[in-house]
Amino acid sequence: MNPEGYENVVYPSLDSAWKVLFENELYPDELALVDENARTTYQIRNPWGLRTKSYLFRDTKDYLQLRENDRCVEDGTSIPPLTSTTTTPGDDLNGCFVVGVELFALNRTSTLESCLTIALYENSHPKYVHRVTDEQFLRGGKHVPVFFRDFLPHSTRERADLIRRARRLVPRVKLNRKLIQHEKVRVSEIKLGASDAGLIDLFFSDYVTASFELRRDENIDETHDENSCSDDENEIAEKAELDAFNGDDFLLLAYFRGKRDPYKRSGDEIAPFATHRLINIRTLEDVWLSPGHFARLCRYRRGDLLVDIKDALKKVSPSVVTRKRRRDSCSIRSGLIRSIELRRNARFSLCIGSGSCMSAVEALNRSPIIPSNGRRRIFICIDPHINALASPEAWAHPQIVFVSCKIEDINPAHLPPEGIFRSIGNAPECSPYSIAKFPALAARIKELGEEEAALILQMEVDDANVQVRAAVDIANYLAVCLWIENPKGNEKAGLWNQYSPFIGCAYDVHAISYCKYGRLYRKNTVILENWFDLKLRPECAGSTLCKHKRIHDRHAEHCKFDGAARSENKIHPRLLVQSIDAQIESFYEKCFALCP
Repeated sequence: MNPEGYENVVYPSLDSAWKVLFENELYPDELALVDENARTTYQIRNPWGLRTKSYLFRDTKDYLQLRENDRCVEDGTSIPPLTSTTTTPGDDLNGCFVVGVELFALNRTSTLESCLTIALYENSHPKYVHRVTDEQFLRGGKHVPVFFRDFLPHSTRERADLIRRARRLVPRVKLNRKLIQHEKVRVSEIKLGASDAGLIDLFFSDYVTASFELRRDENIDETHDENSCSDDENEIAEKAELDAFNGDDFLLLAYFRGKRDPYKRSGDEIAPFATHRLINIRTLEDVWLSPGHFARLCRYRRGDLLVDIKDALKKVSPSVVTRKRRRDSCSIRSGLIRSIELRRNARFSLCIGSGSCMSAVEALNRSPIIPSNGRRRIFICIDPHINALASPEAWAHPQIVFVSCKIEDINPAHLPPEGIFRSIGNAPECSPYSIAKFPALAARIKELGEEEAALILQMEVDDANVQVRAAVDIANYLAVCLWIENPKGNEKAGLWNQYSPFIGCAYDVHAISYCKYGRLYRKNTVILENWFDLKLRPECAGSTLCKHKRIHDRHAEHCKFDGAARSENKIHPRLLVQSIDAQIESFYEKCFALCP
């Protein structure tokens, strides 16, 4: 329940909060950006409309003919190219055709798969009609029905092109609700509406139906100098991690639309969502990717210079343009400049694991508006216990939106990736990583035994890793500045000993102490950031002691169970939050200022 006197709405999910913000809070140019994102990126509008549906082409002229049966082609003649039929409704139809596209959930699962409706016509009447998944169509042979095996295009590339062409037809042609089998059967026409928007974004838009094959740009000057060798080696390693298909073209086969992902993927077992199932068109190997990984892969394959936010400052540097010249660099760099400008003007920030929401309050106290456009900022605070933990200052602030949900329940694919969100702050649960848990762990070992206690501890760490991984994936999807705070720990315990939460995230870490930011006690903690331009005061140790410790050889208070109140030491210092917030702003301004 909200504190007495406050009537703030607490949304049960980020989707519901974003829906209300979309309807009531966005400016006209922001609404246009959301629409543009849906057409030109990987965003999925209207996730509630992701359901099974059949799209059958109404006019026979839109049917896609496979090819002639091998037994009907004489030796030495060429195979006809993949083309739409040139027949009209009055002409005779003979051959095998793609007559529609269908999305279905196999065995009533939460996985939405794409398939083709194939019909064999004789004398303008369908003799056989069958639904075949895109994967079955690509693999061919025993994976498809006998009646059209001989009609399949020979190469997987041709089959993939046919699938893409069929998908592109859906939003462009007239559609039926069911297949016309006899002239006397009346069928109603489908008119695509708002409920189809999510399916169009996912399977049928020009962005996702175009080839994703990596273009080997011959116009790049690859002359290396001594200073660039190590950078190039790092880029090669990053691209190997980013591109699961090693430059090969791929196709989206299926999408997981559920709330909890039951699949386990090798190499990224803890991602809360692996929503996109892709297949390598050359090798026919498939893989599940998270929304963040899929977004990064799309940006890389489409030639965007801003694959990750760390690229912003690096790619606008004149030295990079001088070393690698492109004939088409003007258009590529204009896209980079626009991406940076959109993030510079974005108004919304996510505060994940917000607890008291005081980090959002302090950031808004520093700057309640965006300097570049004068519009008010909005912080979306997300915590499953936000009703009990949010401070009165947060409840009273008109620029804070409250969401009570777990971060691992958030699917970033539902959010617009550019022009809306500016930054992400995350303070994940620290107790599974904390060295302070060892007394309790010793008691657990005494009660349950070392093996079972270790198993329980690992389960707690795995659950916490999922939350961190979710924040990283959202940042990868949005390509915005991310900072994460967690205690420093040691070689035995600590978030920073974990590898799996940070797959696909290049980051820098800063060890700091709260006494350097106005607190009377020293609490050593670590700030992770992904834009590589954050400058923080070093921790209180050795030659970098805080003023009080240097003068009095001790701190005024200590941060233990009998020291400073946990309600205080769990809250980030005001000076620290405002320093990070100001440096995110200056980072965007610096990048924009360097743009030609």
